[in-house]
Amino acid sequence: MNFLVYPLTLVTFFPLLGILVLLFLKPEQKTTARWVALITSLITFAISVGVLVQFDPANPDLQMVVNLPWIQVAGWNISYFLGVDGLSILLLLLTTFLTPIFNPKTEIGNGQMSQDIGAQTHWENRSHTRSGLARFSQCVCAQEVAADGHSLFRFSG
Repeated sequence: MNFLVYPLTLVTFFPLLGILVLLFLKPEQKTTARWVALITSLITFAISVGVLVQFDPANPDLQMVVNLPWIQVAGWNISYFLGVDGLSILLLLLTTFLTPIFNPKTEIGNGQMSQDIGAQTHWENRSHTRSGLARFSQCVCAQEVAADGHSLFRFSG
């Protein structure tokens, strides 16, 4: 588990810890869920600031590269690969900066629709790149209560 010491891995997967905490909360604990999401996103932002401190703007190549073998079955050599360049470091900071700002604005359980903070927190850092092409995406998972009382989940990105 030494891959967790890499800063890009931390900024990518730290929100999963917040999701694990949210899984054990009761639905009535909406204020606690907001605090967990806010604290998780603030820590993730702090980690991304640490990534910025380590970033060398004079180097145009991918930096802080993590390239570890992951799946090697039947001739397939799939690697776990992360890295940032000049554009993706800005998108990483933008994403992790905006998430704590919008987390308190998320409505939880208003009867019609509520956003799942866990899904928002998990998908906040999906702006990492593999070959220097920046990709900025955010997935929103919304829960809607149907007329028969069942929960319906909608994903948009």
